[in-house]
This record gives sequence, C-alpha cells and structure tokens, in this order.
Amino acid sequence: MTDSPIKVKPSKLVGKILQLNGKPFDISKFPYLTAIYDTSAREVGLFTARQIAKSTTLASKNVMEAVVATPVSRQILVTPLQDQAYVFSTQRLRDFIHESPIVKNGFFSGAGVVDQMLRKVFNNGNTITLGYAQKTADRLRGHSASKLHFDEVQDIHPDVIPVIKEMAFRVQNPNYWYCGTPKTVSNHMEAMRSRSPGHERAVKCQQAGCGKWNMSWTERNVGDTGVVCEFCRKPINTNLGQWISARRIDVEKGRESKITMESYRIPQLIVKPIMDNPYKWRELLDKVRDYPTAQLYNEVFGMPYDSGAQPITLEQLIRCCKSDRPNQLPDPALKNLPPLVMGVDWAFVGENSFTFVIIGGWTSFPFNFEVYYWKIFKGQESDSIYQVDWIAKIVEQCNIKLIGADWGAGHVQNIQLVNKLGEERVAQLWHTGMNSGGGSRSAQRAKFEPRTRKWHLSRTAVLTDTFESLRRQQIKLPRYEECDELIHHIMAESMEFRELANRVFYTHVDPDDGLHALTFALLAGELLIRGNFGGHQGSELVAPMAASAPDVEFNECEDSTSGIY
Repeated sequence: MTDSPIKVKPSKLVGKILQLNGKPFDISKFPYLTAIYDTSAREVGLFTARQIAKSTTLASKNVMEAVVATPVSRQILVTPLQDQAYVFSTQRLRDFIHESPIVKNGFFSGAGVVDQMLRKVFNNGNTITLGYAQKTADRLRGHSASKLHFDEVQDIHPDVIPVIKEMAFRVQNPNYWYCGTPKTVSNHMEAMRSRSPGHERAVKCQQAGCGKWNMSWTERNVGDTGVVCEFCRKPINTNLGQWISARRIDVEKGRESKITMESYRIPQLIVKPIMDNPYKWRELLDKVRDYPTAQLYNEVFGMPYDSGAQPITLEQLIRCCKSDRPNQLPDPALKNLPPLVMGVDWAFVGENSFTFVIIGGWTSFPFNFEVYYWKIFKGQESDSIYQVDWIAKIVEQCNIKLIGADWGAGHVQNIQLVNKLGEERVAQLWHTGMNSGGGSRSAQRAKFEPRTRKWHLSRTAVLTDTFESLRRQQIKLPRYEECDELIHHIMAESMEFRELANRVFYTHVDPDDGLHALTFALLAGELLIRGNFGGHQGSELVAPMAASAPDVEFNECEDSTSGIY
C-alpha cells in the first residue's frame, strides 16, 4: 500500500516555485489573495481597484499552471490592446519565468522551448499565448485553450467575450478568469458579478466597544493617517479579515440557479503593505480630495459608479409611442405605405442574447421612420432554421424590399437568406467598431468590403444616430403597451468613457438586441433610398443621393491602437 501524495495549496506552492526581484514570491503579506489562489471555481472574477497586484496574480497563476499542469495545458491571456499584451509579456510573465531558477532551469530550457513576445512554450509542452481583442476576436480565431484569462476585461467589448470563449468549446472543463476595474453599474463586469455570490473582504473592528464589521471600503474608511473603522473611526488592521458572500445563496437547493462563478472585489484600502506606507497614504488622500467621484470609486475603491450616463430616457421613448397603432405585420395592400425594410439582430448562441426582428420604413427620410412590427424569438423559436424560414416567409408576405442583417453572429443565417431571397435583398452589416471619431457627424460611418459583401459599421456612430433620431421623435413606435421588451432593450444601453481610447463607448448589461435590430432597420432603409450610408446621422442629409452603392475599397489592415481589422 502506497501513501497518497501530499497536496500543497497553490497559495503555498507559489512561494516555493516562483521568485521575483531576487526573493521568493511570498503572498503572506497579502492575505486577501490566499482564497483567490486556492479557489477551484471554473469561473472567477476579480473586480479590483488599480495597482493591487491583479496582473501579477494572473501572471504567477499562468506560470504555475505551465509548470505543474498535466496533461498538456493551453492557456490564453487576452487584453484589450496590443501594447497591454506586450507589457504583460515583458513585465509580468518574463520576470517570473527568468527570475525563478526552478522555472527557468527546469521547465524553460532545452528542446521545444519557445520564448516569443506573444507565445511561451515550456519543455513539458504547456503553452501560454497572449492576444488582444478589444472589439473583435479575429486575431484569436484558430486558437484553442483550456484556460482563458481576461485582463482589463472592462475595456473588451461585451459582444466579443462570448466569441473568445468559443476557443474553449471542445474542452471538457474549461477555466475562465475575468479581471478588471468596473466602471459603471450598467456594465458587463457587473453582469458577471450578478452571476456570483459577490465576495467582499470583511474586517471586524478590534476596538473595545465597537466590534462591527467593515465591508464597504470607501471614503468612510479613510482616516488622517491610515485605514479606519467606518463606525468608530479608530485604526483597523485590514489583514485580520475574511471573505464573505455579499449574497446569501443555496445552489444545492435550486435557489439562485444563475450563480455560475466566484467573484472578489479588491479595493486599495485592504492592501496593507501599501496603505501602511506614509507616502502612499498621502497619495491616497490626494486622490480622495482631487479625483472625480466616479474615478475615485473605480480606481481606488474597486467599485462601479453610476453617473447617470444614459443615452435616452424612458420619457423620450414613450413620446415615440404616441400613436395607437398596434404591433402587427403591415399589410402591403395599404396605401401610403413606405418601402418596407427589416432589421435582424441574430442571437449569440449560449449567451443572454435573442434574435430580434424589426419591420418598418422611412416615410420621409431622414425625418420619419415608422416601426410597424417587432418580434423577439424565444423558447422553441430560438432555432436558427425556424428563424430563417420565418423571416423568408414574412419578407415575401409583406413585400419587404431589403433586410439589414447582423453579420457578426449570423453570417451562416445570412447565407441561407441569400440563397432563399437573392443577394439583392440582404445587406450584411457588421459592428466592427471602425475608428469613427466617437460618432462625429463628419466621420465615416460605414465601409463596404467587396470580398465578403458586407458593410463594416462604426458601432458608436450608428448607435448615436439611432439615439438621436429617437430623442427627436423621428422614429415612431407602436403603442406603448405593446413595446415593453423593445423599450427595455433600447434602455439597456449605457455610455461609458474609456481612457485607453479617450472616447465614449456604448455598453450594456441586459440584452440590447432590439436596439441593434432597430439600427439595422434604419440602415437598411437608408441604403435602400440612398444607395449608401452618407446621409442619416440622426437628423439631416449631408451628401447628395446616390443611385447605387459606391465602389468603396476596403483594406483589411491591422490597427494596433484600436484592435480592429
């Protein structure tokens, strides 16, 4: 009979294998990291303030996995931008690999080793690949991984994340880590957090007569010389803490069935080695005094902050529903009916997404677009074959002239529609996030790519046009009582400023498919009338009418600053 091998927890093993700055990588001074290193959860979210060792933690876990994992492990770490991937490679991974003798001499030398900027292959066959994908996952296509790590995930477009996750589709037990700094309450990081127990660091005040638990870690915990109890305002030792669930759940009994991941919020205030440094504490006091509230909550407290940056209000949408017209398919025999178009936003399979269809037409371009009918496909109607057949039937029944169809999640369905209806009745539209100047009216909104017969859209610009038309009541919706889900999808969008690009972007937590179907319908109508995309822009024509689509040359070139082809 043989003894079972002794299992060492990752939080202990990391200090025995890795070195940094000439010393063993010891996390004992950062006790809040122990549970994070030792978790066995398949999905983990680290929602953090800036400079709390988030990237260092990810890099150490990558290298540890590459050393100890059997069978062969393929890891991929994804950042929004190319420069971030390079920094992670040279200032995180390289330091751990080349400063740790056990790793360098035992696993990163000899035959089979690859030491490239974006690819590390160890002599045991384990690999670490780095990639960047802010608004499209094209660069990562063809890769497969058992572990996917996202760094600065708040700056990766939410629609790109499920595409990247497809790289682990064939893996039996994939592992996902999402790490970043949350911005607004209505962002995709908060949507991830809603799928978790929401672990918060709780520290009990040791002062006599207090004994209360601290969990918020905001300005109420900021004293003159250090971290204080938010209740008694006396100094508090943040190392004497424990992780607790902010939400009470009981998965085994069937409650909270959407809980699929663990998450941890890490504010700067619980990082004791830094907060105990008098210079660093004065720096933090300067932040509390000078930072805007949103920046303070995001970067120091690791919390989202809702600044109310909604592109449209419920009252404005209600004003678009003034008519008593029901939500029903238009009768092509009716007089004064405009040329009808359809917008289709296809669902991402396996995500919180739905195929959404809108039928309407410009009665007076660009000043009045009538939405006659909208439909969301749920349940048994989620089958793509059913959807394609239904759309083809309705196009013929209602004499719809042109479909504006999402290419990103529906290029296969679009091919089926082209085979049924003909290429002249299907315009493929793709939100590539072209550099549009943030939706400026003078910026280019679309480019046509002849090779794949699709239009590349500036997502920010065309969504800005849609919201501007809604605010001006230039879009007429069916009666309010029948527009509940459509309105919910439109209001799901929020605006978020991203420092990396110095621009405002649209983002969402709840499904926003109805908004995109509406945008695609508006664009299909514009293309039908004008022959190009030069004239909507919210309210006014800016270029003469064109009889046919212009022959626009589209060059597929890499832009390292935007992450777009």
